[in-house]
Amino acid sequence: MKYRISVSISEPILLKLKEKMRSERIRNQSMLIEQAVEKFLQ
Repeated sequence: MKYRISVSISEPILLKLKEKMRSERIRNQSMLIEQAVEKFLQ
């Protein structure tokens, strides 16, 4: 029973973490694209 409760509590936390990681990854990719564009323009 305890295990089930801890899982139900941690699930939204894990979902938030996943969402955060996804947005971080997208931001990193866009940064790389910006750098590539800057190099191309130079």
